[in-house]
Amino acid sequence: MVAKKLLSNLLLQYTDGSGHTTILSDRSRCEAWIGDEWRLVNASDVIKRPGSWLLRCAACHGPVHAEKAGSHMKDRFEHNRGAHSGCPLFFRHAGPPSRSPNPVEPNHEMKGPAGRDLVDDDLAGIIIGNVPDTDKKMLIRARVGQGKYRDDLMAIWGGCSVIGCGPASVLVASHIIPWCKCRTNTERIDPANGLLLTPNLDKLFDRGLITFETDGRIWISRALLAVDAEGLGIHARLMLRKVPESTKAYLVRHVNEGHFQQ
Repeated sequence: MVAKKLLSNLLLQYTDGSGHTTILSDRSRCEAWIGDEWRLVNASDVIKRPGSWLLRCAACHGPVHAEKAGSHMKDRFEHNRGAHSGCPLFFRHAGPPSRSPNPVEPNHEMKGPAGRDLVDDDLAGIIIGNVPDTDKKMLIRARVGQGKYRDDLMAIWGGCSVIGCGPASVLVASHIIPWCKCRTNTERIDPANGLLLTPNLDKLFDRGLITFETDGRIWISRALLAVDAEGLGIHARLMLRKVPESTKAYLVRHVNEGHFQQ
């Protein structure tokens, strides 16, 4: 049986049945794959959603797990196996040396727009960070194109940013830089980082199959088959009805940061 002893706020000691002792530095935070990106999270957050996150050590990127809810050390992460000799958070004082584990990486279904689709309000709260409740509600509503963010886009565009029509109830308040990939919370609610689009244009834009030049002209990805583009009413004559100056930088980033499949 493995005996555990809390040495201090910084170190955790393990002694296995053979008498080998291992010292692990306190890892109250690890990396979790959230919204198409590795983010630092607390063990206390992870423990609320057991088994639902892809986790890895922030230092060596090996597999880790949070302590169980009933543990007195539930604010910490443990490496899944004693194979982290190359990790600066792991110090083995006895026994044979071991090799570091294979890095944890997300599968294809967890990357890109598909990964961002997995974000719910709880995960959105972690991405947002520590903000007042009123700001948190506004930011979370903006993630799904609702609230003040949508109202601001309606005030700017009045109808679809491309074809000008409604009805307003079917138009989608789209982010140019995806909500999960914004650099700051300000960008998440910035109407300059948004377009008001019909559902087909919104989905194609979100999936990186179309984008728009800074002069408003549409740019159609080579990944979108011509027959599909025709069926969806997508053609080279489409363009934004206007391009506010503050929106141009976001359109450039949409391409440069890899959100468009050239």
